[in-house]
Amino acid sequence: RRVHGGIIQGTCATATMDVGDCGLRCRRENILACRSVASSVRSMLGPKSNDKFIIEEDGHVLITNDGCTALASMKVEQPAAQLLVQLSRVMDIEAGDGTTSVVIFASALLDAALDLLEKGFTIVRIIRDFHQAAQVCTSHLETLQFSIPSAQRNDLLLQIARTSLASKVVSQVAHEELARLSVAAINASQGDINQLKVVTVCEGSLTDSEIIPGMFVNCPEGLTLHGSNTVSTALLQFSLEKPESTVKQRFTAKTAEDIDRIFREEEQFIKSVVIAFKKLGAKVVIICTGSMSIQPLPESVIQLFQRAKISAFKMDSSQEFQAIARGCGATPFVSYEQIFEPAVKSRLGCIHRLYLRNFSESLGKKLVIEFPISAEGLSSAVTTVILKGGTPAFLAEAERAFHDAMCVLRNTFRKPSFVLGGGVCELGLSSCLESIEDTANRFAWNPTRAFAQALRIIPMTLAQNSGLDGFKICERALSEHRTGRNTVGLDLESSQGEGFKDLRDSGIVEPLWNKQRQISMATEAAIAVLRIDQILQGDFNIV
Repeated sequence: RRVHGGIIQGTCATATMDVGDCGLRCRRENILACRSVASSVRSMLGPKSNDKFIIEEDGHVLITNDGCTALASMKVEQPAAQLLVQLSRVMDIEAGDGTTSVVIFASALLDAALDLLEKGFTIVRIIRDFHQAAQVCTSHLETLQFSIPSAQRNDLLLQIARTSLASKVVSQVAHEELARLSVAAINASQGDINQLKVVTVCEGSLTDSEIIPGMFVNCPEGLTLHGSNTVSTALLQFSLEKPESTVKQRFTAKTAEDIDRIFREEEQFIKSVVIAFKKLGAKVVIICTGSMSIQPLPESVIQLFQRAKISAFKMDSSQEFQAIARGCGATPFVSYEQIFEPAVKSRLGCIHRLYLRNFSESLGKKLVIEFPISAEGLSSAVTTVILKGGTPAFLAEAERAFHDAMCVLRNTFRKPSFVLGGGVCELGLSSCLESIEDTANRFAWNPTRAFAQALRIIPMTLAQNSGLDGFKICERALSEHRTGRNTVGLDLESSQGEGFKDLRDSGIVEPLWNKQRQISMATEAAIAVLRIDQILQGDFNIV
C-alpha cells in the first residue's frame, strides 16, 4: 500500500514497520515533548520558586510566576505537548490555581508510563490502572479533609489566600495586604467572582489598594448630587420623550406657535415624570434606554430634575445599569404608564452612598455608587477592587495573582472542605496506594506503584526549589505517613531541622476541591496522550 499526505512526530514512514514499534515510538516522542514543557515551568512551583522573564512578539516584557501565563506565551508546536498547555489553561479557568502543579504531575505520570511500556506493560493495562488509582486518590482525599466552625471561617480563608499568593511575584511586596483584600472581596461578593470588578491604577504601591462595596461610573457632565447617604433611586429604561400616539397621523408645524406648542407638550410630559418621582421621594433617577445613542440628557431635562432636588443622568452601559438594579434592589420602569401604577413605590431602590471622587490622573473623576451591606457584611451586587502599583507590568502580575487567589477562595464556597498543603496530600496518597499494592501484590512493580511514585514529584519539586534535598526529605516524610502520621508535610521555612514537620498548625491550607481536580485532570490529560499512537498532518489517504 502507499501512503499519501504528511505524517509527523512519532509516526512510521513505511508500512512494513511493526505497528507496535510505531506506537511505542510515537508515544515516546509525545512523552519527551510533554516532559520538555513541564521542565520549563518546574522551577516555578512553590513559595521559594523562580520567576520567568517573558519577551512577547511585540517586544513587551513580562515577569511572572504563573504557570498558565508562562505556558500561554510559549510557542508549542508539538500536538501532544499542546495538550499540557490546554490542561494548564483549563485548570486556570476551573480552579484558578494549581496550573503549574497539574502540568508537572501529568508529565510525571507520562514518564512513569514510558518506563512501564519499555518494561513490557500494555497500554490498556497502564490506562486502566492509572484511572483506578486516580479514583482511589480522589476518594482517599475525603478522609484527609477537615472543616471548621463558621466563627473561624475568615481566619481559614486568610490562610488559604496566603498559601495561594505565597509563590507569586507580588507576595514579596504586599503578601499580607493582598491576602486580606482577597478575603474581603470574596466575602463581599458571596463567592461569586463574576460580581467582582478589578481596576488597575498605575500609581502608589500595592499596599494602597482598596475595595469599594459597589462600583463607579463615568461622571456625567454638570451632575449635582442632592443627598449622598441612603438615597432613594429610580431606574428608567425608556426615553424621556412624549410617547407617540397609537393612531398614526401626520402633523405639520406651519407657524412658530405650532412649534412652541410641541415643545410645551414635551416639557409638560417631562414635568409629569419629575413630579411623580418627587412625590415618591426619589433622589436619583438613572436612565438607560439600551439604544446605541450615547447622547447625554438635554440641559433642559437636567434643570427640571434639579429644581425638584433630584439628580438625574443617563448611562450608556446596559451591563452597569443592570448591576445597579441588582445592588440597590430597584425594578426598572420600562414604560411611562408604570410610573403611575398603584404599587409604584415598590419599584424604587436604595443606594447606600453616592459621591464624586477623583481617583487618579488616568481614571479621572468618577461617580461612586455604594450599595447597601447586610448585617453579615455582604453585598449582593458588584464589588470593585482597585489595585495600585508602580508599573503596568507589575500591575498585570498583581491582577493575575489576585485572580488566582479569588478563584481558590471561590472554590471554598463550592465545597467548604479543606486539606493541608505542603505536600501532605501527595505523600498521603502515595502511601495509601503503596499499602493497597503491598496487600494485593507485594513487591511487584506495576502501574499503580508507578502512579504512587509520580505523586511524589510535587513535594520533591517543592523541596528542590527551596534548596533542599528533595529525594531524601520526601522519603523520610513518606516513612512518617507509613506509620500513620498523615499530617506530616514539608517544612520549607526552617533553615535547620529535618525538612518536614506536622503541618496541622502551619496555616498551609488548600481547598479539597482544588486538589481533587488537580489529580483527576492531570490523569485524564496523561491518559489522553497515552492513547495517541500516531500523529497525522495534512491529508492522509491510503490507496
